[in-house]
Amino acid sequence: MADEKIIFSMVGVSKTFTNQKKVLNNIYLSFFYGAKIGIIGLNGSGKSTLMKIIAGIDKNFQGEVVFSPGYTVGYLEQEPKLDDAKTVREVVEEGCASTVALLKEYEENPLYGWCRKNRKADGTPYNIYRDGLKIYTTINSTMQTYAEQAVQKQMESVIQPRMDAQYRRTKTLFIDADKAERERIMRHAVRYSDRYREMRNAGASEKEINASFDKPCSMKVFTYKGERDTLMTPRDSILHHKRIMRASFVALDPRTGYVKAYVGGPNFRYFKYDMAKQGKRQIGSTIKPFVYTFAIDHLGLTPCTMVPNLPVTIETANGTAWSPKEAGKVEYDGVMHPLSWGLARSRNNYSAWIMKQAKQPAAVADFIHNMGIRSFIDPVPALCLGSSESNVFELVSAFSTFANEGVHTDPIFVTRIEDRQGNVIANFIPQSQDAVSERTAYTMLTMLQDVVNSGTAGRLKWQFGLNDMEIGGKTGTSNKNRDAWFMCVTPKLVTGAWVGGEDQSVHFIRGGEGSVMALPIVGDFMKRVYDDGRLGLSRNDQFIRPAMMPRYDCDEEVDPDERPTEPGIAEDDNFFD
Repeated sequence: MADEKIIFSMVGVSKTFTNQKKVLNNIYLSFFYGAKIGIIGLNGSGKSTLMKIIAGIDKNFQGEVVFSPGYTVGYLEQEPKLDDAKTVREVVEEGCASTVALLKEYEENPLYGWCRKNRKADGTPYNIYRDGLKIYTTINSTMQTYAEQAVQKQMESVIQPRMDAQYRRTKTLFIDADKAERERIMRHAVRYSDRYREMRNAGASEKEINASFDKPCSMKVFTYKGERDTLMTPRDSILHHKRIMRASFVALDPRTGYVKAYVGGPNFRYFKYDMAKQGKRQIGSTIKPFVYTFAIDHLGLTPCTMVPNLPVTIETANGTAWSPKEAGKVEYDGVMHPLSWGLARSRNNYSAWIMKQAKQPAAVADFIHNMGIRSFIDPVPALCLGSSESNVFELVSAFSTFANEGVHTDPIFVTRIEDRQGNVIANFIPQSQDAVSERTAYTMLTMLQDVVNSGTAGRLKWQFGLNDMEIGGKTGTSNKNRDAWFMCVTPKLVTGAWVGGEDQSVHFIRGGEGSVMALPIVGDFMKRVYDDGRLGLSRNDQFIRPAMMPRYDCDEEVDPDERPTEPGIAEDDNFFD
């Protein structure tokens, strides 16, 4: 695969492109192991045209793009990477799937492109800046303030000081990255900077641009304690901002789908990439509740189904054996424990055991999609440990299905739009669909509460005092502490947080678990909103219990006095392949 190259050929090219035929025939999409896709053309000609054709947005093109040999492609991501587990074709298929999803959302979500889709009485499109439109959002300003404060507090007082200390101690920013990878990261950052773009547009040569990045100059840089005036080279400023850890947060009303608070990153001026909805990272153990829900809904299991605490091996589709590892010091003692114990402790062998009973990873992946995670999920046994990528927005949306009696409601940000005279010209109603039964959803809620009462999310109670209330949650940590997650579910509010670096090679060497990094953001936020009596939330709120719902009092319960941070109880629930 290291030397594999795929050529796209054009068939049925319309007469519009007759004069460009030579150029189009000399454009290729090349794949190399571990490298980005590059588009090679004659003096750069035809690249944008080809990408428009591949994206399916060039109306003049009447033909199709063919993946050699004979594979039709609608769109290909510009920057996917190959690895040993994926073929070129699989990468292309993933690229197609993500773009089809975006195009589908544009077509089906009336808010996307609203100004282009709708016209004023004179037939001209609306101008969001000049037409005096009044846009009513679902965001609660008080909750938004609390969310921003919670993110700021955790990042300023805990996360960033730890990263700075690790950098001073190791003198290494990009962990496990060789020289070529470090150079690639920096080269990419330079080319996407405002300085590079402005100098390039002004006609500066590549040599002049590179020289300017090594010349010290006065500038402002971001810190969590406020902007700082300093003198440094632009290249050093890139390294400085690469070291700044990022976080995202979303709060959602599960009954209405209304987004109540949304934090895409630490500071929009310096970090415009939205890690709440736009960015995607490996989700780790936050996927496990959906795997357990599949077991309850499709396999007829219960929280009290007894499973031996033993290693699990699954024969994969290609005939190889897959056996997940555990995080921390874990003993396989063969003792029978209920499934609820496995979820509370975030045990990988219990999730793998469910996958072995399910036998069909594709069925599990489809089930999870129906719960609200729209991102691509590779239908392999390892999906049960969170090998797929998603974001806080999708995860909070999916976890809301549990609190909304098994009904998934698409999140919305805007409820209506009025013109300058106050006339309502658009209303927005979230789409809903049944995902699982009320009883299945409530059963999972009881298991998520066990995660807080006696599992890896116990910090919510003993650190933030969220006692005497119905609250559930799930921690998650991806490989090598790259990403830390926490999802929290209450009857009227579902929240989630992610913490990580801009680049996946910027991460903690140790101690980067979701319960330590992301949970405190959610805990701080939840304490603030439940202590505020003006928001319609009460610690007396309860999940709706279905009629004739059985109570699962399992024979073997985890000692509720045990905390996940005490010796012998693994809190690090990393995904391991």
